[in-house]
Amino acid sequence: MVQKKEAGFLTEVGATYKLLAGSRLAWITAILLLLVPVVVIVCDLLGVGLGFISVNMTRILGYEFAFIVGLVGTNMAAWCAAYAARRRIENLPAKGPFVGKEDPRRYMLGTFWGSVLFIWLMLFLPLALICIYDAVRTSVVNCDYPHGFAHYLLIPYISTWISSAIGFFGGIIFKRPLKAYLFFLAIFILSLLYS
Repeated sequence: MVQKKEAGFLTEVGATYKLLAGSRLAWITAILLLLVPVVVIVCDLLGVGLGFISVNMTRILGYEFAFIVGLVGTNMAAWCAAYAARRRIENLPAKGPFVGKEDPRRYMLGTFWGSVLFIWLMLFLPLALICIYDAVRTSVVNCDYPHGFAHYLLIPYISTWISSAIGFFGGIIFKRPLKAYLFFLAIFILSLLYS
């Protein structure tokens, strides 16, 4: 019986990942996440500072880069989680009891983790691009990889996990993913005002 529950959970994680990977959200997320390192690379090549990263970027993979990727990734994670939750709810039967079947609502946790897995895998795109650029550039010393990876794991990955939970909750409450995303933005702004 335990193996059947695990198989259902993992099946739902995979199904959610496939749903998100096959949607337009995958392209939008990839473009927005790849835009961050492209802007940083272009500014480095032109010698222009961005305000959050100095002109002489000796450490491209650092706190600032992780913060900007986390900011973009957080917004996309909330949107993707709300979309996945809404799609899952739309596919549920209208009312129980679920005669002869298991209650499909119990796989909602698999839907949540599928959306988190999707955004976490998408976060590898800017990391890979910035690491390749840092490896081939010769103008400055390579960045401090252990600290850069630590910042990258802490800021974008943890913030996307939390924002996925908020977006997923909003996706369950509201019928439209846009309303769920606005719910996430309200909580995000309130948390900034509170701190």
